Amino acid sequence: QCILSMYGVVHASARHPIIVTELAEHGSLADLLMNPTLVLEGSTILRILRDIVQGMMYLHGCEEPIVHADLKAANVLIVSH
Repeated sequence: QCILSMYGVVHASARHPIIVTELAEHGSLADLLMNPTLVLEGSTILRILRDIVQGMMYLHGCEEPIVHADLKAANVLIVSH
């Protein structure tokens, strides 16, 4: 499963809603890529890429497609499931 649990949204300001999700204990993909003490194996990289593609396919395949519009390593959260 490559879906992060979302608990709610806070609209503190019209421009920047706050999304409350489960804890992404490993941070973002950007955090992993910038960590000099961590070496990602090819199989791990492929698993992460597969999960990203599956997430985008889900969003784009909705009855009313959803466009992420800001896909980048800092917005890919890493959880352990």
